[in-house]
Amino acid sequence: MRINCDPKRILHLVLTVGAALLFSPPAQAQFETATVLGTVRDVNEAVATGATVTLTNVETGSAATTTTDDGGVTSIPASASASIKSQPRGKASAPRSS
Repeated sequence: MRINCDPKRILHLVLTVGAALLFSPPAQAQFETATVLGTVRDVNEAVATGATVTLTNVETGSAATTTTDDGGVTSIPASASASIKSQPRGKASAPRSS
């Protein structure tokens, strides 16, 4: 197999790739949000079914609330800077920030 090593073709390839890299826009993050998925447990490590979970966006103050399922599991959308609070039925809340 023979490869064509014409200097003009190599220069053209280098200039084309260089221009593409030079004039291409910087990459942006594809996602600005995430999902918090977890299990709420009490002090005895038992799952907290029906616990209320509130996630608050620290920057905007907007909040989303959900409850845990029979396994104590919850899933809630989150921003990059959020505070999460869980409150088992009839108990005081326990806030955490991230």
